[in-house]
Amino acid sequence: MEKPITNDQHITDFVEGCSLLVVIVSYQTGELVINTLKSLIVELSEHPLMRVIVVDNTCGKDAEIIEKAIKDNDWQDWVKIQISPHNGGFSFGNNLAIRNALKTTDSARYIWILNPDTEIYQGAGSALVKFLQENKKVGITGSCLFHGDGTEWGEAFRFPTILSEIEHALQFGPFSRLLKNYTIAKKMGDQPCQVDWVSGASMMIRRDILDAENLFDEDYFLYYEETDFCLNAFLKGWNTWYVPSSKVMHISGQSTGATGTGYLSKRLPQYMFDSRNHYFTKNHGFLYATIADIAKIGSLICNKVIRLFRGKPNKHHPYLLRDSILNFTLIKYIIRVIKK
Repeated sequence: MEKPITNDQHITDFVEGCSLLVVIVSYQTGELVINTLKSLIVELSEHPLMRVIVVDNTCGKDAEIIEKAIKDNDWQDWVKIQISPHNGGFSFGNNLAIRNALKTTDSARYIWILNPDTEIYQGAGSALVKFLQENKKVGITGSCLFHGDGTEWGEAFRFPTILSEIEHALQFGPFSRLLKNYTIAKKMGDQPCQVDWVSGASMMIRRDILDAENLFDEDYFLYYEETDFCLNAFLKGWNTWYVPSSKVMHISGQSTGATGTGYLSKRLPQYMFDSRNHYFTKNHGFLYATIADIAKIGSLICNKVIRLFRGKPNKHHPYLLRDSILNFTLIKYIIRVIKK
């Protein structure tokens, strides 16, 4: 079996001359990646110079089964594997591949970030490319996502704020209606629309907005990285649009278990709290992050009291209140100071 590519220069040579670069980061999702690659075949007729880099964040464990599928299906001309030296998370894996595109002279004008648990409906990539070609001020586009059972998810998102933290934690009808314009998830229609950010499960980026200083922030291991990326692009004058004619099936949470079917029954992983804290501190400052924590914890306490009085079931993750207190920005800062 052909050994997967690990040398960065070989990956750069592979990308040179391509029109569209697809990046898929795999972590214990080898079989799902193969399904994603099968679904991408329909894009080759529209984009014969499309190239796909699968970044193996298991440091070679996923590569064996994926490489076999590449060889068995004769996909070598358009798919290569890049083995990550370590599992640095979603941002690290994507940046590993993106940096190869930035080394080329004028290739990969568009970079399509896909989750390993996605399958592409015909025309999904072409719709995103076309929208970027026709709208020069748009830097990022996102697809309409569908659940594994075929039902439409159809959401894009607002940037997180103190008010969105209150709404999500409190989950109390009158306040939810009052704060409906601050909820993070925004149900979308059937027309393209400018939004704050789109899901990194299917996100296409104009190469022009990427450089060594404007990649995904690798301080995020998982979650909030696409939120942060879209925010920083917006601050530099690039808009993000939701493009519903691009349709992608997403079996969310397959490698993490933190989202998707039954996710509310599972305790949130530590990296999700770390990513949230980093997002608020980095983009809004320590004081804002502290107030956001107070608002969230206070709202979770109120939610618990309301549920007890009304006899309602818990609709939050297990131990969310306790974990939120343990990850309070101020407390973590004090602990770091004491350790020094």
